[in-house]
Parts: sequence; structure tokens; C-alpha cells
Amino acid sequence: MTLVFFEIKRKKSKNLGHVSLDLKKFRYGDMDGKTDDTKILETLKNEFMNLPEIKNRLLQRQKEMKNIGKELVKIKSQKDALMTSPVIGSKVGRNEPCPCGSGKKFKKCCY
Repeated sequence: MTLVFFEIKRKKSKNLGHVSLDLKKFRYGDMDGKTDDTKILETLKNEFMNLPEIKNRLLQRQKEMKNIGKELVKIKSQKDALMTSPVIGSKVGRNEPCPCGSGKKFKKCCY
């Protein structure tokens, strides 16, 4: 997981940098400061890590995001299956309305 810290002033945001975080061991790794003073990023990181229950909240959020990702994959695969499955039905007569929904006769539309 990567934590990104921003400074927001009057509708403008400034990226202060990011810190990578290993949630299983709850240790931080690489730190990349976008400002000249990396002490600001170090202070923010330390304050964040000392928030009560932050580890449990981050682990819960990670589980929620994984479940959302799984649902999105499931929805996409269902959508793809619908788009690629052949249409099975009775044969359309030439003078019947076209099954595409245009309202035209089949012989004038998708024949």
C-alpha cells in the first residue's frame, strides 16, 4: 500500500510525497518526498502511524477494496459473456419486425 500526503490550500493541492507501507508487518518502506524538506513527510508519516486503530482500519479498507475488485471482475466477465454468447431463438421471417429493435421489417434492416 502507498500512502500519499498532500497539502491543500485554497483549492490548490501540493503533493508532499509518498510512503510505501507493508500492512502485514505494519512497517513502512520507501519514502519519496516531493518537497525539499523531507522532515515534513517524516513527521506526517509518524503522526499517521501513531493514529489509534490505524492498522485495523487500513486492513479493513484493504479487504473492502479487494471485494470491490472481485465484484468488478465478476460484473465484467458477466457482461463479456452476454456480449459473446450467441443468440438462440426461432428464425425471423422476412416480413416480421427486426429483432434488433429498429422497428423496421427484417428484410429492410438486418437481412
